[in-house]
Amino acid sequence: MENKSTSIPETKNSFNLYWLALAIILLSTLIKIYSGSVSELYQAQNWVTKNNAEEAVRHFDRAIRWYLPFSPITNQAAEGIWNQARKAEQSGDPTTALKFYRILRGSFYASRSLVTPGRDWIARTNDKIATLMAKAPPYKQQDPPVSLEQRKAEALEILFKERPPYTMWALLGEIGFLGWVTTTLLFIFKGMDKKGRILPGLRTRVWIFVFLIFYSLWILGMYLT
Repeated sequence: MENKSTSIPETKNSFNLYWLALAIILLSTLIKIYSGSVSELYQAQNWVTKNNAEEAVRHFDRAIRWYLPFSPITNQAAEGIWNQARKAEQSGDPTTALKFYRILRGSFYASRSLVTPGRDWIARTNDKIATLMAKAPPYKQQDPPVSLEQRKAEALEILFKERPPYTMWALLGEIGFLGWVTTTLLFIFKGMDKKGRILPGLRTRVWIFVFLIFYSLWILGMYLT
């Protein structure tokens, strides 16, 4: 009876420690994402002051890819790329401007999972990209000639064509992430003794196998989304 009564608080404590560890891991992940975006934004702004547009846009792009919902950094970084593209466009360099607009558009598509962020920015860049593509010399002579408005409309039709993320792979990626974090914590609390030694047995091998499955799903989901 005494052993049974003492095992209940121990189980409860282990359960509480598990949720605390899970909360710490998730919080540290959010902090890492936010700090990464802040660092990239700071570097981009430094390159802007040095008049190095290429490096500035590269770091603005990275800041957007460290995407965190509701973070103001994303909008600031997008504004940074937009300003550099507009500057190139106004200085008579449509090739660089087109490149920067495409980078801005691609930044948000690279950050999508179950949803696509930055739809307003994507719409704005689509219009700019279509305009610059329409003004560029055609690859081959068209007969009959196509007007600027027609060429822009054709480009916009392609750019606005919805290509949603592969929801199944995005969902599997989310499940995989939560799964490998959970199995890691279970292994720490249940697969090791108080001295940190791995406990032998079938249960430990099963946890390792399950961890590998979830981790593989996470990597595969990120790659195929």
